[in-house]
Amino acid sequence: MDTAEFKELYKEIVTNAWEDADLKKELISKPLETMEKIAKKRLDFEGRRILIEDQSDINKIYLNIPQRINFENLELSEEQLEKVAGGGFFDFFLAIFLGKV
Repeated sequence: MDTAEFKELYKEIVTNAWEDADLKKELISKPLETMEKIAKKRLDFEGRRILIEDQSDINKIYLNIPQRINFENLELSEEQLEKVAGGGFFDFFLAIFLGKV
């Protein structure tokens, strides 16, 4: 799954979870299966565990600590360098999450 596909899937997942409380519960209890149902295809996150946290309570503040990236040993393709230089930082981190870097 490329970055653009994942962004679209993420948007669809969040929108559906906002609109359907039962789907949100299912997503929290069975994230991969529910995501595959929404995507209508098998998803492979290379053995990584998926954690879904309902952050819709406006009385709570959530902070996410992302994985630390070793930039010294990171080699980027020309396309990836262009994205980062052009403000595509979200795409860059999403690519890392998806194992594309």
